Amino acid sequence: MKCRQYVLCLLPALLLTAAVCSCRRGMMYHQYTDVPTWGWTQADTLHFVMPEMRERTMLTTNIGVRSTSSYPYRMLHLLTTVTRDDGMVVQSDTVYVALYDGQGQPMGQGFPYTTTMKQLPPLHVDSGHVYTYSISHVMKDVRVKGIVKLGLEVME
Repeated sequence: MKCRQYVLCLLPALLLTAAVCSCRRGMMYHQYTDVPTWGWTQADTLHFVMPEMRERTMLTTNIGVRSTSSYPYRMLHLLTTVTRDDGMVVQSDTVYVALYDGQGQPMGQGFPYTTTMKQLPPLHVDSGHVYTYSISHVMKDVRVKGIVKLGLEVME
């Protein structure tokens, strides 16, 4: 009987903790996309279409790279372009994501895939527009292996 009372008292606290931990204040977009399993080519541009902006604001964006130990390099070089729905390019940048340190140890966390995050420069957006992030790799090799997924987290 005491065990049941203990569980009934503990259950609301656990539910509240789970609710608080699962909410990420300001998160407005979070999506991961699979990269072709036979290798990611420079022509395989990944597109992330965000919902229409309701107000003028500044966004913080993180790119997430999920990789395996078969990725042969320390760094991943990405070209990121943000385009507004009227065709205007509002931001374009080359981003260097360090996947391994100088000793060959993963910079990210996770198993079986390591997830490494990289913050992009802030993005100023206008209300009433839809923004699309386009991401491709710009490595010397046309096809790279070991990248499994690429993701985008956008916060206000």
